[in-house]
Amino acid sequence: MDAPPLTIRIKSMNEVQLKNVWQHTQLLQTSDAVQPAGALALLDPDTQQLNFLSLRTFDLNFSEDVPAFRIYKHHEIECWKQFTIESTLLKINKKVIGISAVEVSANQQQIAVGTMKGDIITYSLMQDQPQAVRYIRNESALGDPLISLTWSLDGNRIMNVNDSGMLRVWSTLPGRRLVKDAKELDLVKNTSTDSVPPQLTLLITMDDQENDFNFQAGPLSDTGAQKETDFPSVAAFHPSCTLLATQNSIVVGLQSGDLLKCNAVFDA
Repeated sequence: MDAPPLTIRIKSMNEVQLKNVWQHTQLLQTSDAVQPAGALALLDPDTQQLNFLSLRTFDLNFSEDVPAFRIYKHHEIECWKQFTIESTLLKINKKVIGISAVEVSANQQQIAVGTMKGDIITYSLMQDQPQAVRYIRNESALGDPLISLTWSLDGNRIMNVNDSGMLRVWSTLPGRRLVKDAKELDLVKNTSTDSVPPQLTLLITMDDQENDFNFQAGPLSDTGAQKETDFPSVAAFHPSCTLLATQNSIVVGLQSGDLLKCNAVFDA
């Protein structure tokens, strides 16, 4: 069956006194269809009639009997033979209970691991064996699993959301070096510095218990649009694509389904 031609008509809406507004109409018909009386009258002199009759049909059901397909298959196999898979094992202390979140940095050089206990450990992937470079340990006896973990584009900040409703933004600039906390997580000394990894530096804390995710002033607060305390479930740095890798806002997804955009001032 021949492909149906497509008739496109573009006309100005000045006929109905709507200036600077344009619309187009599409008339579809089969090639063997009988043209109704007056159909050609609908076409303006400048109307161009398009059809797909010049296009060749292409069968996506390849057969290995086709020489072109055999050549393609051979080149595809030879290409993938050049790649090898190398697996690396990261050993995590059993005290962290388990892993709840993992995120790779934008430059693919670091990986952040969030635990069920509420700890964060970042590893460098630039060595044969990943090395811990930053961490923060949850010193509470109660576990607080990380449910969201994300990097900034420049790799200088990490943001996490905990199950308890806490959002924190950390700087990867070196913080304190606490041998005791590092040992609790079984973090060994860095081979280049001969010291335990430094901690992450806290930049921002938002807590649902302090109503930090609810408007305190403005129309939404005055109208009572947020009647109850909202809990965060996911967060990301904003904008997601930027030329200079500057992300001065964060977007928080709330359990109610709302999105909250916050302007952030980072000290580090």
